[in-house]
Amino acid sequence: MRQHPNGAVSFRGRADVKELALYLQDTISVGNWAFNVGFREDLYRGIVHDSQPQPRVGFAYNVKKTNSVLRVSYSRILETPFNENLILASLGASNPIIVDVIGGASLQAPIRSGQRNQFNAGLQQAFGKYLVVDADYLWKYTHNAYDFSAFGNTPIFFPIAWKNSKIDGPSVRVSMPNFHGFTALAVLAHVRARYFHRRSAGWARASREEKYFASTTTRPSTRQHISNTNRGKLFRGSP
Repeated sequence: MRQHPNGAVSFRGRADVKELALYLQDTISVGNWAFNVGFREDLYRGIVHDSQPQPRVGFAYNVKKTNSVLRVSYSRILETPFNENLILASLGASNPIIVDVIGGASLQAPIRSGQRNQFNAGLQQAFGKYLVVDADYLWKYTHNAYDFSAFGNTPIFFPIAWKNSKIDGPSVRVSMPNFHGFTALAVLAHVRARYFHRRSAGWARASREEKYFASTTTRPSTRQHISNTNRGKLFRGSP
């Protein structure tokens, strides 16, 4: 990146990003119990090289007397950086123009991959034959979490990394299976995200909250199996 005498700034960069993932997964059923175990290994070869073993485990218990299913799961996940303008983001404080535009000489680069621990707990409950309620709560704890930032007042966006992030929230899915050729689905969700100590633009803390999200889908079908779908969404949130 360099600045011309007329004030214009030019940038040219190139990098290859390659990623390979290998995984194994199996489901074991014992009586009313179902166990899902898996293992994944990612090899990331971009501007930085990272790899991480990622175990996955989950189990569910079917309470047949009440038509209920209880479930819990855990996942270890390797979060790789966004590719959009990743080369620009990886220059960090090594370029004086980036320091002048973003501010601060403590910018760290390049951006490394993140490590996430994710927990899910849920309940599925059937009411008769035509109504199923599925509730879930998730927790995501990420080290080196990703977000986007703008380059000055330009429309150029690039990935940034926070030291840690915490994301959690509930969701509820209400569905009606096929009832004389008609199905319906409604999803309600709430999520909050907290980011701590941004690395690529100084030290900070930010919070985001989707106060309410709703999505509804209905699908009537004719005898010729042609379906029409109507969807409606409502979203409220705070930056």
